[in-house]
Amino acid sequence: MAETCHACGANAKGTYVCAYCGVLTHQMESIEDQRRALDEYHAAVSKADELGRKSLFKTGFLPDHKALVIEAGLRMVPFIEFAGTGDDATGRLEAISLKLKLMPTDAETTKAISEFEERIKAQRRADRNFTTGLTIVILAIIGALLWVFAKRCG
Repeated sequence: MAETCHACGANAKGTYVCAYCGVLTHQMESIEDQRRALDEYHAAVSKADELGRKSLFKTGFLPDHKALVIEAGLRMVPFIEFAGTGDDATGRLEAISLKLKLMPTDAETTKAISEFEERIKAQRRADRNFTTGLTIVILAIIGALLWVFAKRCG
């Protein structure tokens, strides 16, 4: 195993995945290695602050074994609804869904892709609704301020 992360230079001694950027510290030999790496990755995510999570979601390890890719997607679902990292978590779930699409399909893969994409669409709709609502509130405040200003000057 590498002493330091080749991507960010952080101490990576004795780990499969860098705790700071989520990049693999060495090649995976087996499915057990991939599972350990996925567990290390999610441990790093759970310990990270909001900024750290955003970084880990963007560059973090994704396994190659189908069952572990699906597990990685399932482990991302709770983060999608978390306000601070929702967009980055959604982006990671999109990457997971794309990786599954590139694999040979079966019923389990098709179901996972469908469920992940539904979560992604729901999050995108929620983001759009929030932005629209925020725009309306801001315009109402500007209108109220203009009205008050007009009353004082007029």
